[in-house]
Amino acid sequence: MKIPEVSGTEMAFGIRDTSLLTPYDSIPDEFKKHSNKWHRVVSKWFFDGCNSEAFKFKDGVDVSRALRFTKACLTSWAFKHEHKEAGVAYFLSQVCDDVDLDIL
Repeated sequence: MKIPEVSGTEMAFGIRDTSLLTPYDSIPDEFKKHSNKWHRVVSKWFFDGCNSEAFKFKDGVDVSRALRFTKACLTSWAFKHEHKEAGVAYFLSQVCDDVDLDIL
């Protein structure tokens, strides 16, 4: 999976290019219903921050790029909140094998 590169400005103020996140209509329903662990991860990260050591990234994933992209999406005002939550949860499910919720 190609992960978009995020600039320093986008890290500070969020991404503006809404095409970088999976379109809301293309995200599986399980990520829209707040019913899986990835949605809990996104909610925790959004409100409290997270421990990046909790993530078990898939082989070949550029971890730094994935974390930067996630943060830039979560701080963005370009998306409706529902799209942001579902899209980031879906993204994390694609780049991670697992997450340790106990140390998140």
